[in-house]
Amino acid sequence: ELRSKERQLVAQFIELFEVVDINCNNVLSWGEFTAFLVDKGMSEDIPKAFNNIRLGESSVVDETPHQSQCEKAIYLNHYDKIAYIEQGSRVVKLLSPDLTLYHELQDFKQVPLYVTYIEKEGLLAVSCSDLTIAFYDASSG
Repeated sequence: ELRSKERQLVAQFIELFEVVDINCNNVLSWGEFTAFLVDKGMSEDIPKAFNNIRLGESSVVDETPHQSQCEKAIYLNHYDKIAYIEQGSRVVKLLSPDLTLYHELQDFKQVPLYVTYIEKEGLLAVSCSDLTIAFYDASSG
């Protein structure tokens, strides 16, 4: 019979495996393992990161037709919106948490790379591949 600490350790290993097994095929590839290490960083205390809550499948499904794959999806915490950028697109789309389109930021000269919300100023900041940062008043919708 496994003791309580041993059971907890086994549960943490299973949880770690499920996190690292990105494609959920129950096989851990070298690519998945190295991507995990790079993503987590070698300086972080990795075991502490696995005391997470297990999440179930959501009833919210993205049924939006996309022009290409989503390069980046970012939850803007204090703005309660999801921003995403499709590969090669010069548009940032903002969605409500139920995945309905809220607004599109357009007319970038180059490809947007990242979006963040500056709560103190009520601004969205978008960095682009031409080394520019565009600011948008988030209250204007």
